[in-house]
Amino acid sequence: MKTIVTHFAPDVDAVSSVWLLKRFLPGWHEAEVKFVPAGKTLDNEIVDSDPEIFHVDTGMGFLDHHQTDDR
Repeated sequence: MKTIVTHFAPDVDAVSSVWLLKRFLPGWHEAEVKFVPAGKTLDNEIVDSDPEIFHVDTGMGFLDHHQTDDR
């Protein structure tokens, strides 16, 4: 199942990101939403390693504004 992951106590950009993905990304309208602590990933997996999982506003993901110089 497709999963969108964001952080606990989501702020406006996290909620907006989830809505945008579910609304406009084909095939993602029924995606499950899960929550993790900020800076963590779902099941401690490498971020963006599974095409069925999007991390938003949790840190270091492809669709994230919290980046390092490496990303």
